[in-house]
Amino acid sequence: MTDEQAPSPRRIKPGWILLAVLAVSVVWTVPWWGRRLDFFRVHTVEVRGTRFARPDEIMRRLGVDSTTSIWASVDTIARRAERHPQVRSAVVKRRLPGTLVVEVEENEPVAFVQGTKGLRAYDENGRLLPMDPTRVDADLPIAERPDTTLLHLLADLRANDPELFAAISEVRLSGREEFRVYFDALPVRARRGDGAERFEGLSSVLRDLKSRGVVPLELDVRFKDQVIARLP
Repeated sequence: MTDEQAPSPRRIKPGWILLAVLAVSVVWTVPWWGRRLDFFRVHTVEVRGTRFARPDEIMRRLGVDSTTSIWASVDTIARRAERHPQVRSAVVKRRLPGTLVVEVEENEPVAFVQGTKGLRAYDENGRLLPMDPTRVDADLPIAERPDTTLLHLLADLRANDPELFAAISEVRLSGREEFRVYFDALPVRARRGDGAERFEGLSSVLRDLKSRGVVPLELDVRFKDQVIARLP
């Protein structure tokens, strides 16, 4: 094919370029002009990730109603959700044309503490949580008071050995430097400040004693790499 016969390059018509620019501009500016359209008003709010908190309580803190635009600041709405004491963090996403999805991560309770108004739930940092023990299914140990040292230990035990944590019925302070963790009626002595590593091997000791039909009066994990059983 000669140069005279080669097809000329296709040229994009100016009209198509203008249309493309307009389309990009429309999409880019939707958050600005879309605020004025009823089509982009919030008509649904979904709260996800809750186990202990009531979604309706979180929704009341959002400051969102049917006059709110879907293009409202999601960061601002997330910060409002995080004011709920049960909420550790929140992320808000848009689902067009009018739905906000609020995904929350909760402050997890680690113990109940008996108060004047009944059992109250606390997280590992000693934060009082707005949980109703009669409404939620939470099998937690009962602590004598919201001592953060003990609450941190319970959180570590739950993270490292959930099965062992689930067997704890109660935690009591015993003097200034010692406490007792109760597995049903069996007390385990530990020192204040001990971490979950002190309880490593406790599950196997309990299984061994049970297999031999031995019921100890007390176990002691105050000494490194040892579980001492006090027998009848």
